Amino acid sequence: MSADPSTGVGTRKCRNLGYQPFGELIRSEGRSGAWVCRQIGVSYSHFTTVELGIVAPSPELKERLSTFLGRSAGELFTPAALAATYVRKRNAHVVSEAGRAS
Repeated sequence: MSADPSTGVGTRKCRNLGYQPFGELIRSEGRSGAWVCRQIGVSYSHFTTVELGIVAPSPELKERLSTFLGRSAGELFTPAALAATYVRKRNAHVVSEAGRAS
């Protein structure tokens, strides 16, 4: 991590996919990101890093968010985010229906 010379705040080297439109849409409807994540079964950490343009959206997030909000992926994500390749974290755990990590 390095410091931004203009602010002195730490910055991480990351993608700049742009701020994603879905965040503002969700807030304009009076919903919170955490609530939406619980409804669609995606992690809040992935949701927020995608919203900020740090990582590409997972196929699950694109599909579930589009279905839940009744909007196309093109309305919810920037072209850069849709074109970016999603890379699953090596140590990510997928929780099965029974609640056990696999």
